[in-house]
Amino acid sequence: FDGKSDAFDFSKKYSVLIEETIRIIIGDQKFSFALASAGSFSRRDLSPYSDIDLMIIILIVSSISTL
Repeated sequence: FDGKSDAFDFSKKYSVLIEETIRIIIGDQKFSFALASAGSFSRRDLSPYSDIDLMIIILIVSSISTL
């Protein structure tokens, strides 16, 4: 931090960089789940060395048959 930088601006840009990296890794692949961000990542408020909280959301369909 050099006194001229804006910490909030850095956090936002860093969060967007991580999001773009995830998009590049996934590419055009199709998955049967949703990926959602949580915590500071979802607020675009990542700091250096922050963990990246991701949720994998899947649909489970259960059928109960009656005899």
